[in-house]
Amino acid sequence: METKPVLQTENLYRAIQLTRPLLRRISAYVEQELTDTGVSVGQRAVLEVLYNQGPLTAPQLTRMLELKRQFVARMLSEASDAGLVEQLPNPDHARAHMHVLTNAGHAAIETIRDHEMTRLSELEKQFSADEIEAHFKVQQKLISWFSQNLKS
Repeated sequence: METKPVLQTENLYRAIQLTRPLLRRISAYVEQELTDTGVSVGQRAVLEVLYNQGPLTAPQLTRMLELKRQFVARMLSEASDAGLVEQLPNPDHARAHMHVLTNAGHAAIETIRDHEMTRLSELEKQFSADEIEAHFKVQQKLISWFSQNLKS
């Protein structure tokens, strides 16, 4: 019996279907790796954006993380209570604040990222540079295509 070749569209569909379980496992793994840091997965996301972008307002963080405003506010509050983030006056808006990493927040996210990069270097060995680049391109195009095709 002859088998039909799998269509590229079907492979793309199956790859997209793997996104949810992949994200769930990534989140569980990150949570596991953060166990002894005192930083939650949500706080880690906020710390990393502030680390990469510098001072931001809560609405800017919300847009960049593509999360609900209330969740970002709670993560900022928890990170602030832990001494990882502080508020500074916003020169552009008197009632809004800029959120910035404290020295402790800067050290925490650097330690977390260093650990993650060490662990990812183990995974990296399973792929060629071309495979990693292709994966990155596919993810970027998926994000772009789905974003463009969302109804506002």
